[in-house]
Amino acid sequence: YPTLPYPTLPYPTLPYPTLPYPTLPYPTLPYPTLPYPTLPYSVCPIAIQETLLVAFHRAILKQTAPLKKLPSWQLAFEQMAHVKAISRAEELKASHHLLTVDVRNAFNSVPHAVIIFSLHRARVPLPTVEYVSSFLGARHCVDLAAVPAGVPQGDPLSMALFCQSIVWPAEAFLSQYELLAYADDLVVASHPSVPADTVKRDASDALAKVGLCVEQPKCASTQLGAIAFMGTRILRDGPYNLGEQATRSLLGHLETLRAADLSRHDRLRLLAACIVPSVNYGPLVDAYPGPHSYADVDAAVVAEVAGLLSIPDQQARALALTPRSNYGLGLVLPGHYHADMQQQRREMAAGTFRELRRKRIKQSAPLRSFLPLALLRGPPLNNDQVLFVGECLLGRYQKSVVLGTCSFCKQPMRPRHHLLCKAVNGIHVARHSKVLDALVACAKGRPGFVTLNAAVPVDHLQPDLIIGDGYGDLVLTVPWRVERSFALKLAKYKPLVDAGRARHILPVVLGTDGTIHPTSAAGLASAGVDVPRFLQEAALVILWHYTQSAISYSALAVPKASPVAAAGG
Repeated sequence: YPTLPYPTLPYPTLPYPTLPYPTLPYPTLPYPTLPYPTLPYSVCPIAIQETLLVAFHRAILKQTAPLKKLPSWQLAFEQMAHVKAISRAEELKASHHLLTVDVRNAFNSVPHAVIIFSLHRARVPLPTVEYVSSFLGARHCVDLAAVPAGVPQGDPLSMALFCQSIVWPAEAFLSQYELLAYADDLVVASHPSVPADTVKRDASDALAKVGLCVEQPKCASTQLGAIAFMGTRILRDGPYNLGEQATRSLLGHLETLRAADLSRHDRLRLLAACIVPSVNYGPLVDAYPGPHSYADVDAAVVAEVAGLLSIPDQQARALALTPRSNYGLGLVLPGHYHADMQQQRREMAAGTFRELRRKRIKQSAPLRSFLPLALLRGPPLNNDQVLFVGECLLGRYQKSVVLGTCSFCKQPMRPRHHLLCKAVNGIHVARHSKVLDALVACAKGRPGFVTLNAAVPVDHLQPDLIIGDGYGDLVLTVPWRVERSFALKLAKYKPLVDAGRARHILPVVLGTDGTIHPTSAAGLASAGVDVPRFLQEAALVILWHYTQSAISYSALAVPKASPVAAAGG
């Protein structure tokens, strides 16, 4: 492959020949879309590149301003491009007919000569043009000796090169029309007296001058009712209700999710990370009035969260909307935030909704349990662990009636006795050690201020931690003993303060339902501990202990084989 022949390039040269990347073709529709008679099928090219080349092209795009300097009608590199495109289309349709222009295989069909001409026309620095020329000449495909056109999607430069390539034909031959585009998603707005076929023909002739082909049968016009643009529909006679579309999409996604063989945890993560973001953007671009059209979206999401954790809808809604800083899922539900999202649409200023939401978040109260922090971060949880999180959110993990006496530890046995049974004390000690290690690891705000206490015990008193000029001691206890355990630890270590060996004692008391004593939380924060991160780690350990203690307790009831039987005698 040709090496970079231009030693004066302002970019760092690659330590090896330019890496052309193969284009992987796979069969699509059985009609030809590229001018290559040797191929029996059309191809959808995908750029496969070296990682270094991708980073290099991204740097070129970032540092070369003329590449992204485009006419006002091309919104490809604009902030809030989606919002601006839909808003502009709604404005244009009031006095124009809109026609979508479908360019066949757009990014991969612009001849290389047109790309170079467009770069010169845009006054891109000559070294950059020469590099692009060298790079285009090195492209190849497994089925072709050379690829004479385009840069396929996957390369950071592909969209910029395509956008520059259509500027000249659009402005030179379609000046009688209003234009609107996001990359290859192009709309031509014409006076109502101009027939749609005339606009199609003009657009096709203009783009043909740079080697592009318009699929005229796929072009749509508002003269016939509606067009599809930027993922939504632009209706001729009124705004399109994105809320109804979002509801239909959400219900379809939820049906697919329920049919899949997935755990409750996997389904919850997919709901939060993929499904909700795909249906909640509507109010940012929707011209349809009122939040009522998004009420069904909110209700369906809340119902799904409620079903996954087996909790009532009221608690599920609180869990969904509470920010992650207060132990919730932090979902952006479009009905709930409709007014704030619409304000950003009206102001057309990026970050408006983010600031409005931040103000609302500051006023929210934390959930009663921090265990939901383990739902979105950390290793996968089994169904029992997820349901336990739901029960702790509802406060159902409480002291209940005695069911009998444990045959292993001889103590009163209540539901979830495996969390307390002294016969599996090794698991309880492991939980304590894991939480203690997590606490020290999260104490990075004041290095050396919080450390493990390795001193020899005096009078049988050895707190777990040294916190500045005092001590701290970690306790994990059942929810109904949090306050009592805090008081007992203060009383236990008071002799250390009386003897002048410590200035203070901080009991760090965690409930196994995901609660923390407020004084413990405040003391850890003042000691420089990253409390949210610590609670995240503690939640994972508590749920690990929930499962492992049950497994260990169940193993106690399994009869052990005698040595003779194990030896086969």
